[in-house]
Amino acid sequence: MDCIRGMYKESVGDYCCVPGCTNSRGKCKRAGIKVSFYKIPADEKRRTLWLSLIRCDVIADKNGVSKQVPFTPKPHTRICSVHFAGGKVNHDDPTHPAYVPTIFPRNASKERQTNTSKTAGAEKLTPLPKNRKRSLAPPCSAGRPKKARKWITDATQACSANFHPSDIKTSLAGKRMLSSTARTKDSHAKCIQGPRLRSLITASCSEKSKSSTCRQDSGVSEPAIQEDSVLTVSCDHNYSAQPAPPSGQLEATPNKQTNKQLEVAQKETEARQNEVKGLTTEQFCLERFSDDPKLINFYTGFIDYKTFVSVFTALQPTASTLVCRTQVQEHSSMMDEIKMTPFKDECTSLTLIDQFFMFMCNVRQGFHEQDLAVRFNVSEESVCRILITWTKYLYVMFKSLSLWPSRRTVDQNMPECFKCTYPNTRVILDCTEISVQTPSSKVIDSEMYVDFQSHTTYKSLVGITPSGSVSFVSPLYPGGISAKDITAKSGILDRIEPNDQVMVDKGFQIQDLLEPKHATVVIPPFLGQKGKFSQQEVSNTHEIARLQMHVERAIHRIKDYHIFDKVVPFNFASTIDQIWTVCTILTNFRGPLLQN
Repeated sequence: MDCIRGMYKESVGDYCCVPGCTNSRGKCKRAGIKVSFYKIPADEKRRTLWLSLIRCDVIADKNGVSKQVPFTPKPHTRICSVHFAGGKVNHDDPTHPAYVPTIFPRNASKERQTNTSKTAGAEKLTPLPKNRKRSLAPPCSAGRPKKARKWITDATQACSANFHPSDIKTSLAGKRMLSSTARTKDSHAKCIQGPRLRSLITASCSEKSKSSTCRQDSGVSEPAIQEDSVLTVSCDHNYSAQPAPPSGQLEATPNKQTNKQLEVAQKETEARQNEVKGLTTEQFCLERFSDDPKLINFYTGFIDYKTFVSVFTALQPTASTLVCRTQVQEHSSMMDEIKMTPFKDECTSLTLIDQFFMFMCNVRQGFHEQDLAVRFNVSEESVCRILITWTKYLYVMFKSLSLWPSRRTVDQNMPECFKCTYPNTRVILDCTEISVQTPSSKVIDSEMYVDFQSHTTYKSLVGITPSGSVSFVSPLYPGGISAKDITAKSGILDRIEPNDQVMVDKGFQIQDLLEPKHATVVIPPFLGQKGKFSQQEVSNTHEIARLQMHVERAIHRIKDYHIFDKVVPFNFASTIDQIWTVCTILTNFRGPLLQN
């Protein structure tokens, strides 16, 4: 899509900061052209790369010499999508051509005038009188009257219907232009200089390569011009300063220039690709660690990059419709419009997969919000919004999963160590605690205080299958609750079927709870008043303890998410309950504890 040039700055709204481009949001909307406007990136290196390509700091002084002055973009500074390959910026792939702007009107006929350039000594352009049109053709020595002398600039455009197809060429940037020897089909072809000026152009090319001139016809009305029928007049040569080459060199010169331009473009492309690779290796993002399974496991808990991407791919269809929590609170009456806004554009420039990566870094290593803000180059407010939103989203998604396997599935994956001892085992249960801040209320403190830990805690019931995968996790309860009470309240009894065996340790006196379900409990024997265990009881105790150990290994996997290492604030109770459930289910993606 070509830039919209020559339009008066009568619109309001965002406008493009690229020199020579006059696109604005209101102007493009009235013209019926879909153009997007993007902010300058917050990332320092990517920001510097964009600004070096845009070259807003290049101005001309009073002597016409180009010089650079400092240019600092403001919060409202925008660049339009016309300057990106494909008409849209790509934030995800640093190697994509649209990751940085690459399409620019370098030879604009008008230097950019800003407050910075004025203070640096740039000369203002003298405005033309209202009753005078800008000329289109360069001066020539053919003896024409002065009134007919008009300039052809880079902004000059012409309709392709007035030229022969052989006179139209395509530049390296993909723009269609007229060749230096182009002739019109008739002497009254229509020429365009911007959307508001329509002129008539005639071509008179002699052996001396005289410049083409345009004669204005004020009696011509403005026809409807299609976007694909507008061509940019080639201004590769300064016809007023350089004579035309001999006839024998007419074919050789363009080829040399094309090869030289191609070499320069290839070198510039290689340099930009090297810069992008450097940014990728320095930026803290998922792609940086894609080739290192150890670091992927360190930061996320997943065994490798492929597993992480597979989980995200399963979540992506619904994750792309996420709505930020603050959006819902501030604009609850406009939910339909909010749902159409991507979460990544509203809160941060991070992609969805990097937001998921940020959440996993937070729960896996317990990184503080400020630490994550520095690593991902976003604000702490954005980090908090992302973490809260992804916590609630993953909790809803994982709770909808059916963790409890059927009896047939359990039997098919039953390890040999269970088949020969307790083949009807359906679930292995155990409780675990996480430390929480001491509440100010004495009543609540007495309910949460645990004597053997000398601290207030939350308690959760965790159940695994004989193969080691998590099949049940309860909400967090006050740490003072007994194992029997948490079993009765958690809802696991509703999942037990007749003839099932439930393996527990001595703290679970739940036989009376299982009798109505016609199920049995597998528990180590008690000494009682016998004073000594029999040989069979000792053997049973060792066997149960050996199999019961696997649920402790599963709980240890959950505690590997170091967000639970710290003392949980008491007012963080609702969120930590959801994080506990999410982290418990995430351990299933690490593979089973036991295998046949």
